[in-house]
Amino acid sequence: MFIPFKNEVDQCYCCENIYSETLFKQKYCKDCLNWYINYATSSLNTKCAIDNLDICIRTTNTNCDKHEPKNLDFCIQEWCENCSEILYFKQIVTNQQFDFSNNLDHFYEETCRLCKKLMYKQNVQDVFFESKLCSNCYSISFEFIESTLAKKHILILHLQWWDAYNKCIMCNLKLKLKTDYQKWCSNCIIIYTGCRYCLTTNIIFGNTEKTQCMKCKRLSWIDINMPLDMKNIENFLKFNTHNFNQIANFVNNIDKNSNLLEIYSFIKKLSYLNFKIYSQTIANLENNGDYLTMPIMFIPFKNDENQCYCCGNIYSETLFKQKYCKNCLYWHINYATSSLNIKCAIDNLDVCIRTTNTNCDKHEPKNLGFCIQELCENCSEILYFKQIITNQQFDFNNMNYFYEENCRLCKKSIYEQNVQETFKLCFNCYLISFEFMESSLVKNHIPILHLQWWDAYNKCIMCNLELILNTYYQKWCSNCIIIYTGCRYCLTTNIIFGNTEKTQCMKCKRLSWIDINMPLDMKNIENFLKFNTHNFNQIANFVNNIDKNSNLLEIYSFIKKL
Repeated sequence: MFIPFKNEVDQCYCCENIYSETLFKQKYCKDCLNWYINYATSSLNTKCAIDNLDICIRTTNTNCDKHEPKNLDFCIQEWCENCSEILYFKQIVTNQQFDFSNNLDHFYEETCRLCKKLMYKQNVQDVFFESKLCSNCYSISFEFIESTLAKKHILILHLQWWDAYNKCIMCNLKLKLKTDYQKWCSNCIIIYTGCRYCLTTNIIFGNTEKTQCMKCKRLSWIDINMPLDMKNIENFLKFNTHNFNQIANFVNNIDKNSNLLEIYSFIKKLSYLNFKIYSQTIANLENNGDYLTMPIMFIPFKNDENQCYCCGNIYSETLFKQKYCKNCLYWHINYATSSLNIKCAIDNLDVCIRTTNTNCDKHEPKNLGFCIQELCENCSEILYFKQIITNQQFDFNNMNYFYEENCRLCKKSIYEQNVQETFKLCFNCYLISFEFMESSLVKNHIPILHLQWWDAYNKCIMCNLELILNTYYQKWCSNCIIIYTGCRYCLTTNIIFGNTEKTQCMKCKRLSWIDINMPLDMKNIENFLKFNTHNFNQIANFVNNIDKNSNLLEIYSFIKKL
């Protein structure tokens, strides 16, 4: 009980004294340690878990009159309160490095202190040194167990040491300490439980009711209340199946030459789905029985946004100044190309990509014609998304001209198009439609303009006023009573001239509920819509007269002139 489960804690939770520190910055309470040693060496029938501590101690006074002279090899039971100093605990692993700036004498560890077997010759004289564990005494194992809380098999990593990290093994977020032997990360739904009899740790990737120490077989009940939807946790665990399998493979390939502590750096490099950051994505997953469908979450609905609302990273830009999040895009691609039963809406993205390095050793040479699933993180650059329309112009400064003669989706010919002049959409793939529908909120039939692209304009199509972003797929103009809703499965947009309760994507037929509270009198809205009947009819006529020679994007300039 004399060591904390989070190494950043300063005060002993038993006696409330200030913790002492080893050379590895490992915290421990000297008073409680002395108390333990007294009981361990007493004549009482009391067993103490410190008997098998893997610990390095030195004497600070060779002339101490309490005992015979000692060296580095004496055990914890021979501890002297007057002259002994703990250099480090082997079993306690923290996120601190060994600092040798205090001119310590160099020393070597050739054999393990527990099993006495030879370890690789280890010189601890470097400026910074990471502790190495004996592969015979500190094995790592894993198991997949069925959780009674989530309908999934969850991964448990069994570590034969005390994990005193104060940050999450996956996302580096500060852990929440629940008890003196339990802590957890709400970002990654990872629970850490420690056995204070064996100084071992179980890392649980998911949620369960109990866990067992693999050394002494004692059971620990999980006392963490997660205020989360179990269905979302199930989907979250499914998305991370590939990562769990990678961890299992890493453990299976550990041998006697491995540095066991590399498990930490390996896990940190995984593309782990963060529950807190991607909670909106998880909540919007559609379960179609055999597979999950993932919406597109890496683009904003207002192009003047700078920060990704999913992961918080700064958006990247295409040549059209279209914003997108590279981090979330690669995350989508990883799952779209994985072996999981997960479908992703990026499959039919109309996107132009080029390679920035023709000598990339990750794949065969590519040109402008490859699809989004072949995007290489090392050498690929997105030139533009056809489906994302913004109020930015295409800047061709210092850019080689290129042409598009065929549509990337249907492969049909479009007029030879120099992209330096006009951004043009394929008439076959990007239809515009218009309808008048009955609203349950007003007595008028309201017009809805259906666009087969993602409208990322940040200003109103009619009055040019800055739009109000209500959700990540809804925005509106309070001047014109115009609502814009986007379908993140198809990248289509409905522009609603008026107010209604719900709207439907014309492509996938999914319904979206309007979540905009208009502090306006319904009678005034009805009169407003009535006054604009002529404008709505003009928009309908414009749409009806569109043909294959038309530039579909002229709908914007036409409406602005009304």
